[in-house]
Amino acid sequence: MAEELSAALNEPFGVGRDAARLLYDFAVMLSALGDHENNRVLDFGCGTGWVSEFLCRAGFEVTGIDIDANAEHVFAGRLRVEKRLVSERFQFRHADGHRLPFDDGAFGRIVCFDALHHMADFRTVFLEMRRVLAKNGRAVFVEPGAKHSSSKETRQFVKTYKKDDPTWLEKDVILEEIFALATELGFKEVKLIPHLFPHMKEYPIDRWIRFVKRERAAGPIGRDYLNTLARLNYDGRVIFYLQK
Repeated sequence: MAEELSAALNEPFGVGRDAARLLYDFAVMLSALGDHENNRVLDFGCGTGWVSEFLCRAGFEVTGIDIDANAEHVFAGRLRVEKRLVSERFQFRHADGHRLPFDDGAFGRIVCFDALHHMADFRTVFLEMRRVLAKNGRAVFVEPGAKHSSSKETRQFVKTYKKDDPTWLEKDVILEEIFALATELGFKEVKLIPHLFPHMKEYPIDRWIRFVKRERAAGPIGRDYLNTLARLNYDGRVIFYLQK
């Protein structure tokens, strides 16, 4: 138990974790939160709480929720080891994401980092998120994309860790379905933030200058970059937000 807690508290720098990717995703998510007079943030499916901790240290009042009650112990552990956290702005609630135990309009923002694709019913989740968001509030999502459930990594993870857990879900996040559902449920805006991981592409500087100055999308770098951007931001990794 002590080793498990120690590993959880070390997130996002755990063994086997792609910390560069996680921190990059967090930075994109943070930049997408926008402005709102309500400084309360709901960390939906908070897991080990590292996103909650980083948001709290960035100045937000954060409440993390997770269906795993053990997450409460991790939150308490983070408060013990990180003295810059203030308990009044860093709280945990044990809850099912389909039934959020909060008043209407309680949060200015919601973040959902790698949690939506584990939810059984996206419609119910979106309805609950819309309910607890304040007027003009925003829910920001960092999720795997349209080919997640069939990917080699996902199949290996389920085989290794979750084969005896009939409740575990690994779903695809398909942008057309997200857009249609969010629009139907009354969200004003549904926006994607296209991105590439820093390690995915690199080009000789002289070729990049030619691309910027002359070639643009018609040149070989432009075609390569745009094709990679399109594939990642549909099949692989999607960052988007829903605006109430």
